[in-house]
Amino acid sequence: MKNYISFLQTLDKDVKRNGFFIFLTYFFALFSYPLARSSTGALFYETYSANDYSFATFISVVVLIIVISISNRVQRKIGIHKLYAIIGVVTVITMLFSFFMLQSGHAEMAYALFAIKEVYIVLLIHLCLAFSNAYFTMEQVKRLYGPLGGAGSIGGIIGGQLTSYLAKGYGTDIVLFFSLAIILFTVIAFYQTNQAKITEVQDKKDHTPLKSIKGVGKYVFLIALIVALTQFVIFIADLQFNIVFEKVVESKDARTAYLGQIYKYINIVTLFLQFVLLPFLLMRVKIKSVFFFIPLFYLLLIFGGLSIGAGTLYVVA
Repeated sequence: MKNYISFLQTLDKDVKRNGFFIFLTYFFALFSYPLARSSTGALFYETYSANDYSFATFISVVVLIIVISISNRVQRKIGIHKLYAIIGVVTVITMLFSFFMLQSGHAEMAYALFAIKEVYIVLLIHLCLAFSNAYFTMEQVKRLYGPLGGAGSIGGIIGGQLTSYLAKGYGTDIVLFFSLAIILFTVIAFYQTNQAKITEVQDKKDHTPLKSIKGVGKYVFLIALIVALTQFVIFIADLQFNIVFEKVVESKDARTAYLGQIYKYINIVTLFLQFVLLPFLLMRVKIKSVFFFIPLFYLLLIFGGLSIGAGTLYVVA
């Protein structure tokens, strides 16, 4: 702890200020997500069922690909801060529009809410981390990214707990509105770093995605394969959870509250892994062994769940 405090004291005034707002942005972005995800999920299952989850996920992926493609082009012209602000404001406007249209009887707007909540969090987190990577030095990254991840996890814990509280006391609609207010707050926080000086890499005409991976294509392919397989496993797990969840928890507000609690516990586990288990393992075990341990441990949990309390909501969760 002393070493970390000493490190913070070596940072200049601007780095401390901008670092504070980056932490604030990351904290509130992940603070907003349990609120948005729980409320839109409950609204979706008020209109559709777990049988429609696959199609909703497909729409989300297509929308995400399109929006990322557009945002990459726009960022070159207007910069990362204006892009972040546009994404935040457009997210709030489109979610409000979709919500009121859904309330007016347009059931298909539940798909829009489902997709938007998946898209906005990816973009806001991506932009925040992309800016951080360009702004901080490698030494600062090594020291700051652990606490930054912890700040995000704490934001998710508080957001999940608040989701449950608001849903039980005020209803799902209030949870959604509150999440939109938090999204706007992240826009304000991130824009405070717009004067930060970063070293920009000039684009080259011959600098294409394929040429950029020359010599490391094998590793990029393997990383892409890991990500693809991970997303597939996540989809199957979510689908299994939603099938059971829809049957066990039937009212909209109860679903929102339950999902808030689930996301709170997920972030508590994440915080424990990040600050307790992983530092312990990384100091005593080879990285290769850690990578072997993770999937084997998950398989153990899965087979344990299949034999103990199979089909019950807490095991699936």
